[in-house]
Amino acid sequence: MPTYQLASPQKAYSILNKISTCLRVFIFFALFSHLSACSLVNQESSGKQGKGFGRVMPLLAVPYEFQQKIWLEKFTFALTKQGNAESATKVSRYAKQSMLLQTELTHDGINIAAMSFDGIPLAQASWKKDSQTVKSELTVAKNFDAKQVLHDLQIVNWPINIIAPALAKSFSVDEQIVAEESTGIKNKVRRFYHQGEVIIIIRYQDKVINFEQLNLGYQLTITRLNDSDLKVSPKQ
Repeated sequence: MPTYQLASPQKAYSILNKISTCLRVFIFFALFSHLSACSLVNQESSGKQGKGFGRVMPLLAVPYEFQQKIWLEKFTFALTKQGNAESATKVSRYAKQSMLLQTELTHDGINIAAMSFDGIPLAQASWKKDSQTVKSELTVAKNFDAKQVLHDLQIVNWPINIIAPALAKSFSVDEQIVAEESTGIKNKVRRFYHQGEVIIIIRYQDKVINFEQLNLGYQLTITRLNDSDLKVSPKQ
């Protein structure tokens, strides 16, 4: 079987060094917040259906067009005015953490590695297709909810024709091309609904994706820093 090698923290850090000093102030602002928020959502909605439901579908196999790819992304987190005040207070505890996420996508599944800005490993996880079990190795990020991260990664990136048939009962999704009022530029917008009410809005702009969880009151800006082919190590 071939083996896959995660890019080293040094390589990731060298990529980051190419980004301007001003942008570094904002880079990776609170992916930890997102991961912790997801953990809170799961704890609070365990056994419940409805607005607080953290996952809208099971984990799905990697689409062919994404296989043998490796992504490096930055996440910027912000609280919004919507959502439950108590949840917002809990989430805000983690709002000053920073993290970068490296994602390996293969025919067999997905590997993710979370690192600090300085290249310190925080957590790793792996998932194999046709399974809902995620193997995690936690170091610093004790609230890292790997399954929720993989779920959100998929609802953002997987094609809608793959997502729609897999949605849980009472959930639906649609996708439209919408023109911005100020510029007229047309961008894709994806919305998830629970019993007809919008719960998630995802807006796509070139390499930047805005992910808004309306009822939970948080927002993520995801910026793709690097998208390359995953090299397979030769057999020993």
